[in-house]
Amino acid sequence: MSTEQQEALSELRKLQEQVVNGWIDYWNEFVFLESWQFWVNMALFLLPLIFLFFFLDRKKAFLIGFFGFNIHIWLTYIHIIGGRFGYWDYPYLMFPFIPSAVELNASLIPVAYMLIYQWTQNHNRNYYLYATLLAAVIAFLFMPLLIQIHIFAIYNGVNYLHLFVVQVVVVLISKWNTNLYHYFKTKVIKIY
Repeated sequence: MSTEQQEALSELRKLQEQVVNGWIDYWNEFVFLESWQFWVNMALFLLPLIFLFFFLDRKKAFLIGFFGFNIHIWLTYIHIIGGRFGYWDYPYLMFPFIPSAVELNASLIPVAYMLIYQWTQNHNRNYYLYATLLAAVIAFLFMPLLIQIHIFAIYNGVNYLHLFVVQVVVVLISKWNTNLYHYFKTKVIKIY
């Protein structure tokens, strides 16, 4: 690595430390314990997990859990990328050092899709239809509510249609990835 590259990398690391420290200071002053939005986020994180504990089909727990983990990972990646490019922000993060809304991307939204996935599997319904309907509810009803109460903010021309497309892409990729791994589990393929 050249000296110039080392200096550039060192400068970026210092800037990143300043940003993280700035978020921690902001969180301590405006978010943690004192804001009602913090407690709403805690509820958005804990209540879906409690609900899932009672309503998860235990016979299909691994399959449904794998699907939900896919939703979580893809949403988290997309939300981190969107945040870095300034498309959206979370003024009341649960944790200031995680640049994504854990309550949404690790709990509420994955659990909602997991329950839709479980229901469509158990009742032989069209997953794509119901997942798309849930994506519309999230993008056009739930996210505007979060914007109104300042838990979520969008910038730089992002609109609810963009959020809907993100949701649909995530549920498609997650379903196809789950189908692929389920196929691998049920079919033994000799590669050697």
